[in-house]
Amino acid sequence: MEVEFLGGAREVGRSAVLVDDALLLDYGLLAGDPPRYPVRDPEPDAVVVSHGHLDHVGAVPALLKGDRRPAIHWTPPTAALARTLARDTLKLHGNSPLCPFADEHVARLGEVERRHGYGEPFPVAGGTDAAATR
Repeated sequence: MEVEFLGGAREVGRSAVLVDDALLLDYGLLAGDPPRYPVRDPEPDAVVVSHGHLDHVGAVPALLKGDRRPAIHWTPPTAALARTLARDTLKLHGNSPLCPFADEHVARLGEVERRHGYGEPFPVAGGTDAAATR
């Protein structure tokens, strides 16, 4: 198993952990001026978002640029918070070249999201099983 930290290591914010280049755990941002995003845009098969805090979900729409459409797994409350946080980020930084996503990427969330209940196991990339806990 190969694990790569794209953010969140030795800092609070921009949590992003890539497992075997296929499964991404969280994809957040570090609030600041300017905001800081994970160190690169991976192309995972699936994303599992642990919870709806900005530092865990704030950059998820950036994963939907171009033809990329990884499945995004989260709970219904996390899905709702992610959209609210993304719209707020666009209000604050949307006209900046530093913001890695636009309205169209936020709209694409509905195309790829998979909502799961708390404690409900579900399969993700590479046959790995996960369960929603928050």
